[in-house]
Amino acid sequence: MAPRRPPLIRAYREVDVTHIVLEDLALMHRDALEADQKSPRTLRFYEGRQLIAIRDLARLAGRPPTLADWLDRELQRRRYRDIAERERSGQWRRATTCCQYRADAGWETFLVREGLVDPGERIMGRVIRRPKDTTPQKAPVTVDLLRQIPRHYDEDRYEHLTDLVRIYALVDTLVRAEELCSIRIDEYDRRTGTVRITNPKGGGSRAVQLSRYTQRLVNRYLDVRAARARQRGDGLLPGDPLFATIHDTKLTYGGLKETMRRLSERLGRPIHAHLLRHTGAVRLLVNGMPQITLQHVLGHTTLEMTRRYVKLSEEETLSAHRSYAVMDNLARPPQRGRER
Repeated sequence: MAPRRPPLIRAYREVDVTHIVLEDLALMHRDALEADQKSPRTLRFYEGRQLIAIRDLARLAGRPPTLADWLDRELQRRRYRDIAERERSGQWRRATTCCQYRADAGWETFLVREGLVDPGERIMGRVIRRPKDTTPQKAPVTVDLLRQIPRHYDEDRYEHLTDLVRIYALVDTLVRAEELCSIRIDEYDRRTGTVRITNPKGGGSRAVQLSRYTQRLVNRYLDVRAARARQRGDGLLPGDPLFATIHDTKLTYGGLKETMRRLSERLGRPIHAHLLRHTGAVRLLVNGMPQITLQHVLGHTTLEMTRRYVKLSEEETLSAHRSYAVMDNLARPPQRGRER
């Protein structure tokens, strides 16, 4: 990762920072995100949510909002009461409210890190509590559907093999979509099937493991890619992406969505990359993986995130309940003969 450049915010050290306009702070936050090489999707997420926050505060304050307005507790309470009213009226869903809170908290964390906001003055998490996301999670992909996937793909066709390795890599490694797109060839060990994630969402790095079946598919996929590259008079380099398009260009988030769209059509139900991550996590739990281990595989910073993230599907819960049903597992005493 490129070293992060000093943020432009340092120029304000000699002035009263509470008078900085929030629009300037939003631009500086974007500069910091770009310096940290965050994905375009992350940049768009913060840009859209910051525009909404600035617009709401401007309406409540009657002027272009400043950092002082952000730290105004009563103003923020009024703002989130308006957000709650939008949710009650049906303009926003609960998931939208949670997204707004996450963006606000992330922006405020940046301000604290740069020394513009004292940690004791934080609004998010202190004055404004984290809203509980009551949006029902989509049920994980069932085992029967997972078993059907190979029937819809021909490994001898390069286009099908390309889709198949992406799908199974998501289920096996539990990586996020952006992480999958950023894996390089030199971060994959063909012999062991280990993949090193060097630029995860939570920072640092982690290693994940492919199953033997997926490892065989990925190795075959790389061999076919290398042969196609030699036909073009080219070759694969260690820094090339591990998962590429059929034209051997870098796989993008949009390209991965197309893979999910084709998979959805074949299986007859909506599938997206994060659902496969959720499905893989549920299967690992069902197979007996400890939650602390699953936390590291998922790349979560706390175990609480893993507990919120992974919930057994109703099918798995009922299956486990049947296996451990009380009356079925009682040692019933032998029946006595009828007394005379």
